[in-house]
Amino acid sequence: MVTSGWFHNTRVSPDWLKEHYPTFPEYAGKVGGFWAKDVRAGRDFGRDHLEGYLEVRYEDLIADPAREAARILAFLDVDADVAAVADCIEAASFERVSGGRKTGEESRASHFRKGAVGDWRNHFGADAEAAFAKEAGAMLRELGYE
Repeated sequence: MVTSGWFHNTRVSPDWLKEHYPTFPEYAGKVGGFWAKDVRAGRDFGRDHLEGYLEVRYEDLIADPAREAARILAFLDVDADVAAVADCIEAASFERVSGGRKTGEESRASHFRKGAVGDWRNHFGADAEAAFAKEAGAMLRELGYE
């Protein structure tokens, strides 16, 4: 999320980014704090409104799109048959939304830059990782990412 946001902002608002977060580690720390706060708010809502909350992980969507799409559609109480699931997967595929690129084929000019799970590892140095962990480490642990 941080890496995607960084590249999005370098594309659409580079002056704003340079003014507010001149380095990737500064951005990673600040956005990590926002992310942890927002995830906490969502999870708190979910705890109190089980019928209105479904937690979805990007990694799970990529690993097993059919299972996750069916789970989401069922939660929404809409048609979750095999054809509906397949239609959703096709409509949201990286290849389709990116104009034909395969997952991992990067275009920094596109909103759909790369579509690859774990690409953050290619951009987070020790400083960015420490800044993010300082703000979001507890949430990472809670979600089982550490």
